[in-house]
Amino acid sequence: MAQARAETVGGLLDEDTVRSRDNSASVGEASLNSLAEIARRLIGCHAAIIVLADKRSVHFASAASEDLSQSARGAADPLKAQALGFAFYAGIPLRTFDGHLLGTLALVDREPRSLSEEQLGTLKLLVGVVVEVVQFRRVAQHDRAAATLGGLSIR
Repeated sequence: MAQARAETVGGLLDEDTVRSRDNSASVGEASLNSLAEIARRLIGCHAAIIVLADKRSVHFASAASEDLSQSARGAADPLKAQALGFAFYAGIPLRTFDGHLLGTLALVDREPRSLSEEQLGTLKLLVGVVVEVVQFRRVAQHDRAAATLGGLSIR
């Protein structure tokens, strides 16, 4: 996957950077969009953003919002959420089975709110599915890169 650079984890990425990702990033993209939308509807909040991070870069894998504004993407960073006018922020880490941190599922809203134990439990189940999709994407991208290096073209 082409890596979009950000100055800080959760920093703002412009629309062109998000759109310019390599086509192989589309593996599982619809699933991540759907999972973000499910999280947003579950909580009834303004936006749910799936952010993937590694040591060198940050990727907005998905954002579901009533209006996909730049402020919703920027609010994936808890330090920026309040400055952007969001009164609610919840971030749930995306961790692999062995504890490796992949990113965050962030939920934001302009209205203050709290999560019930049932909502939090359901979000944790949803995060497990997000992690599986992300790991599937990485395997598919690795396989695609290996096939390309081997002279094969997979489409």
